[in-house]
Amino acid sequence: LGVHVGWRGKGVGSQLLEVADLKRSETKAQGVSLIVEDNNDGARRLYERHGFAVRKSRPMVRYTGGGPAGRDLLLMVKD
Repeated sequence: LGVHVGWRGKGVGSQLLEVADLKRSETKAQGVSLIVEDNNDGARRLYERHGFAVRKSRPMVRYTGGGPAGRDLLLMVKD
């Protein structure tokens, strides 16, 4: 899930999560999951407000010349 920086804070992320939840209901899926970097506080708060919780954490793999800013990838699940 990604929202262009110019559209953040305007409810677009919430609308996308609501569509995902609707599709989950329509397909009778058991849940919805996503992965987020541990340092992405804004996204984590959004997901938590929509009922997601961290289930697992895995260290990110670094590569030469850079990489993500966070330390861990978090699996967040909504049952």
